[in-house]
Amino acid sequence: MDVSEFANHLIGLVERDPQGRADDFAGPDIMTLREMAELKINLNNEPNKVVSISLPGKLYKSFSDGKNTNPLRKMGNISFEEYLLNKTI
Repeated sequence: MDVSEFANHLIGLVERDPQGRADDFAGPDIMTLREMAELKINLNNEPNKVVSISLPGKLYKSFSDGKNTNPLRKMGNISFEEYLLNKTI
């Protein structure tokens, strides 16, 4: 998700009365860390390579299973690719 979009979301939450748990906020695309790294490497014409390694533990398994994503709450509009393109300008 784009930082400015999330910041605006947080400001909107602060301006309202307490509501309990806030709804999740996600960017428009769900990508793996590998996909994000490969996109950055390709856009910047970097000679880097992506290497996959497994790590032990529940947190790594949760991330690998995509439990840190929410495909039902795609609220952001700026994709990771758009973010990277705007960052290099």
